[in-house]
Amino acid sequence: MIFNTRFYVDKGFDRHILLDLMSEWLSTSDNYFIPDIDFDFSSDELDIAAEDGSQRLVINNYTDRFIMQLSVKSEAEGAEYTTYFVLDDMSDRPSLHVSQNKSFSAISIQNDKKTYVHVPTVLRSIFWNEYGGNDNGIITDDKPLILRKSSVDFLVDVLSQKTQFLNPIVYVSACSNSSSYDLNVNKVASELAGQAHVVVEGSPLISKIIRQRFDENFDLPYNGMVKVIFPGGESKMFYNKKDSSTYNSFDYYVINSVRRIMAGVDVEPDFNCIKLRQKHMLEKLANSDDKALSVLCEQMLAEKDQEITALNDEIRSLRRQVRFTEAKADTLQSRFNDSDAGDDKQICLSVSNSEIYQGEIANIILKILQREYNTMTDDPNLSASRKYDVLKDLLEHNFPCTTDTQLIDCIRNAFKDGTLTREGIGCLRDAGFVVDRGGSHYKVYKDGFEKYMTTVSITPSDKRYGGKNAASDFCNMLFRY
Repeated sequence: MIFNTRFYVDKGFDRHILLDLMSEWLSTSDNYFIPDIDFDFSSDELDIAAEDGSQRLVINNYTDRFIMQLSVKSEAEGAEYTTYFVLDDMSDRPSLHVSQNKSFSAISIQNDKKTYVHVPTVLRSIFWNEYGGNDNGIITDDKPLILRKSSVDFLVDVLSQKTQFLNPIVYVSACSNSSSYDLNVNKVASELAGQAHVVVEGSPLISKIIRQRFDENFDLPYNGMVKVIFPGGESKMFYNKKDSSTYNSFDYYVINSVRRIMAGVDVEPDFNCIKLRQKHMLEKLANSDDKALSVLCEQMLAEKDQEITALNDEIRSLRRQVRFTEAKADTLQSRFNDSDAGDDKQICLSVSNSEIYQGEIANIILKILQREYNTMTDDPNLSASRKYDVLKDLLEHNFPCTTDTQLIDCIRNAFKDGTLTREGIGCLRDAGFVVDRGGSHYKVYKDGFEKYMTTVSITPSDKRYGGKNAASDFCNMLFRY
């Protein structure tokens, strides 16, 4: 899967409108050759294709869901793109799930260098016609939400995650010494329409007020940084390194990162096309006279579900390894870039301690310097000093890696149920942690650093807060600067 999102739509948006938007897209585009859609809503299925078989549209019209599946073969890439639209227009909070898969031929898979996401034009049309729904106070839109002083309490709720949203929040902080943003907020909001909400601090004053509302150790974006908060509590910080020759590369880095992470989220069963079709077929069988065939089909589907679950577990493990490998590669690339600056400008440190992760010591130093710099920013006397200018120059040319953020996300996710599940243990071990079971507790520590250990009860009495508190204490022990 290369694209995956679900978002709320306006109550006036239904399957008739979605079908009209799809029909308009296919009939006006020079790239599609599917015959005109003539669908009777008294029917539950339509399957039409281009004459050469390169394109196909399948429609399923069920009582509780409306499904459209568009498949397009690309001879140039040796691949097939399949886009799914699953609309729930019968509930009190209607929503649309859109996903896209890319499958390869055996020959082309080895030569594929880059996966490009073809964001469906239908998706863009939905927001151009203002069919986006309300996501707990934020309208799902293709434009950024600029917030002012009157919205500070709302911003605090967003950052502290007191309010949960269906879609990720791309939180853009204001630059302290510029009237513009490092991120092209209009472009990012347009590209991530229906995939994430782009929330923007209206001015440096908002940023200053926000900082006063949080503890200094809270992972807060500032001076142009971008923090993406994903459903479930995980977050990722983005820094504009300003050292790439690619125009607007920071925009695409944020856009592609959000899409890549969301593409790894499992599709909910209620919006999984395969499961929905299986459910519909079983309902038909259950109403038929051949009960034995119905039972046999249920058994076969149950076995297939078990196979799929096992494969999904393996895929999640591989994705975790990829994420940590990418974080390590980012650190190495950053160090390589820094080495070009010349030995006369390098600070050489000799320490006896090994690192919990590569780049840890540099990270600690940079974050301590950043904290000191932040305390000087709002003081006109300090901000005119030589110390301020030196710190500013250091921080503009040296960038912390994101490995600690990746590890924090891993710990929080693993502990979220109040104890460690099989998947949580796998996540921790993939990240280099040791998980030992002894008596009624798990012992968790980074390999080679037994001194910094935490314990988690196998059967905690308080599942809601016990795991959260354990994760917080463990993260503070390892990563609080």
